[in-house]
Amino acid sequence: MYIKEELSNIDMKIQELELEKESIVRRFIQERNERDKKTIIRYYDKLMRLYNNKHPEIYNKIIVTCFKINTMICCGMCGSVNRIYLSDLLKLWSNGYLYKGYPITNVMLTNSGHWEICFIKNGKIESVSDRNTKLDVHPYHRMPREILGENYKPVDKYSETSVSDLFYKEDN
Repeated sequence: MYIKEELSNIDMKIQELELEKESIVRRFIQERNERDKKTIIRYYDKLMRLYNNKHPEIYNKIIVTCFKINTMICCGMCGSVNRIYLSDLLKLWSNGYLYKGYPITNVMLTNSGHWEICFIKNGKIESVSDRNTKLDVHPYHRMPREILGENYKPVDKYSETSVSDLFYKEDN
C-alpha cells in the first residue's frame, strides 16, 4: 500500500512539472515572438538591404513565428503559414507581398466576419479592414503561394537563433 501511494505522489509531481514546463515554454515562445516582431518592425529596412545585397546564410536558418502568413490553397480554401524562414519572408516582401507598398504581416478573417490586412508602416503594425474601406483580399491570399512556389520550405520546428539575436549588440 505504501509503495502505491508513493508512486502515485511521484506521478502527480511529474504531471505538475510537465505542466510547469509547458507553461514556461509557451511563455518563452510568446516573449520571443514579441521581441522578433519588434525587431523586424524596427530593422525592416536594414533586413531588406542585407537580404537584397547579400542573402545572408543566417536568414535561411532563422524561423519567424511572430507573423501568420495566410494563403489561398485552392478552390477558395485558406491555409496559413505560422512558421517561415526569414529568407522566405523577406523574399515575399521583396517580390510584392505588400499593401500599398508596405510589407504585409497578416491577412485574416476577423470574428466579426470582416477581412483585415496588417502591415508594417512607419515603424509599427497598422491594419485596414473591409469594414471601413473597399478591400479586395483575394490577391493577398494568392501571393505567398505564387511567390514562393516550389521553393517554399515548410517549417515544422523552431530555430535556435531568433531575429532579435541578429541585432542584440545594436540594441544593448
